[in-house]
Amino acid sequence: MNVPSRYGLLRVVGWLLRILALVILIACIVGAFWISNNTAFAGSGGNILTPILIVVGIANFIGWWIRGSVLNLLDDVEQRTRANAQAIERVMRLTEVQVTSGGMTGSSTQPLPAMRDR
Repeated sequence: MNVPSRYGLLRVVGWLLRILALVILIACIVGAFWISNNTAFAGSGGNILTPILIVVGIANFIGWWIRGSVLNLLDDVEQRTRANAQAIERVMRLTEVQVTSGGMTGSSTQPLPAMRDR
């Protein structure tokens, strides 16, 4: 079923958070290599800053990537829930039976009996 996404902005924000995660990861890795290759930082603890910066970059990347994925997942769940509700309503309409009485002109709509009632 075609059900439009109600919260499209949520999906956009999710993708922006994923892009932010990639930018943070790349910036931390480039910064770590710059610190390790820069002679000014080599003698003053630059060798210790490099692995710390890489670990912090990876941790931030994972955190922001998960946040963006959760926002996309929430939008998917909402959209599929509405699609399933539409499908259930459609099935409910299709299972209704027109019951007419003898020669009467009027008709009433009644649902089919449940399996346990048969």
